Amino acid sequence: MISIILVPSDGSKTAQKAAAYAVDLAKQLNASIVALSVIDDRSFTTHAVPASETARNMTEPVDDYLRGAAEGYTGEVKNLCDQSGIAARIVIKRGHPVEEIVKEAKRSKANLIVMGS
Repeated sequence: MISIILVPSDGSKTAQKAAAYAVDLAKQLNASIVALSVIDDRSFTTHAVPASETARNMTEPVDDYLRGAAEGYTGEVKNLCDQSGIAARIVIKRGHPVEEIVKEAKRSKANLIVMGS
């Protein structure tokens, strides 16, 4: 029986389509969703985002920028769940995406992973 669906998201169109599919499936199965985004540690760890590219025209560490993006991606999945009455929780991890997806699937005891690619 599928009771927990892990939905990794990087904000891409394929990830958004997968999230919508996962929410529909969760509704049919009365399952919950774990929305996951992984901040890839392999790059962008100590540089700054140019001020012109930040929302408030101020510099911020890339880590903060990437964390905000990850929160946005998982927030979109959570909003889909909320609109459909599906229980969901958000998880944001740092590391290699493949490894962190597998680790979170085990940690959350997910029965299924639905992802775009």
